[in-house]
Amino acid sequence: MNIAIVGAGIAGSSAGRSLVDQGHTVTLLDKGRGAGGRCSSRLRDDLSFDYGAQYFTARDPRFNDVIRSLAQQGFVSNWECRSGVLGTSDFHDIRPSVARWVGFPTMNRLVKGLQQGLDVHYGQTITELQKSPQGWSLLASEQTFGPFDSVLLTAPAPQAQTLLQPHVPEMAEQLNAVAYEPCLVAMAQLHQPSGLAFDAATVKDIEDGLGFVGRDSSKPGRAHTPEHWVLHSSVPWAQQHLEDPVSQVASKLWQAFCKRTRISTDLLDQLSGHRWRYARVSAPLGRPYLWDARQRLGWAGDGAMGPRLESAFVSAISLIQVIDAAP
Repeated sequence: MNIAIVGAGIAGSSAGRSLVDQGHTVTLLDKGRGAGGRCSSRLRDDLSFDYGAQYFTARDPRFNDVIRSLAQQGFVSNWECRSGVLGTSDFHDIRPSVARWVGFPTMNRLVKGLQQGLDVHYGQTITELQKSPQGWSLLASEQTFGPFDSVLLTAPAPQAQTLLQPHVPEMAEQLNAVAYEPCLVAMAQLHQPSGLAFDAATVKDIEDGLGFVGRDSSKPGRAHTPEHWVLHSSVPWAQQHLEDPVSQVASKLWQAFCKRTRISTDLLDQLSGHRWRYARVSAPLGRPYLWDARQRLGWAGDGAMGPRLESAFVSAISLIQVIDAAP
């Protein structure tokens, strides 16, 4: 079959990899400028900031097998870091119960590893699906792709709804159950070491806006100097300040980080921010995927089963088993 996948993050890339391995022809389309999705990284000079997912785990045996293979190929590596909980003025160690994996040397290398040999088109925002006797055509701003036998959507539910509504309104309506939480991000580069004795922390007492902090320069494959951090906001704070200028948001998160850790604000060299509207699934669909056999349209992603990257993989693999078995 000739299959189009809209969205080239973890779900779309995992589905594409598996379908191609089974002998199908696959075209991946993504509105982003490059590989990533929730695994996106921002480059500044020689530094990499993982402003999306900070790390991921692999508990499902199928996902674990994929990650072990990618690790052997040099696309991912284990992040052995000191981590725990950061309070208002103290830090408590917590030993992770499972391995924490990161892309190597940037988080988006996980996606690039899955996409080896795949036909991927970035910078393509799909605005409409059209059905003809020859199959499905996908309209982008300056180009039309197709025809395809099947279309798999792995974009966030609100974006997928727009494309599904004219063709399978009952499927689009089911996606109303999926909800996402936002996150605001600060990326801080220091001109000298902070002296902090931890590398990653979940933040408690979230009134100041912080939710998670991670020293990206401690991850394998990254430039270890100058020291640089990614600061994620808490959900309530992001909801309150979602439309604030990102530079203002980044400054507030940096100030909160310095106050909690008692480091000097003067350590800062460069600071930037990011607004992440669909950062984390707060209310998943509760089933692995949606599939309409008559129209040959499907949807999968972390919005189906939960916020972890592994959930996106499991959702996509579950859906392609249905597609592959369809007459």
